[in-house]
Amino acid sequence: MKAIIIEEERFTEILDFMKLKCHEIADGAPPSPDVNQIVWRRAVDMAHQAMHYHFVRWAQSHGASCIKR
Repeated sequence: MKAIIIEEERFTEILDFMKLKCHEIADGAPPSPDVNQIVWRRAVDMAHQAMHYHFVRWAQSHGASCIKR
């Protein structure tokens, strides 16, 4: 069995990094010329919201607060 240890203040850093990467992806070109830029940004935003929700739920289930101090 393996264990991954993450310091509590790193959880907020991971959240910030995920947000930055999502903004970079949203500002980039859509994967297909048929996709509208507004639709692309909304799709990336929805993916970010889902990742953020599940990551925070997982982190909180392991005792992390995920709140910047």
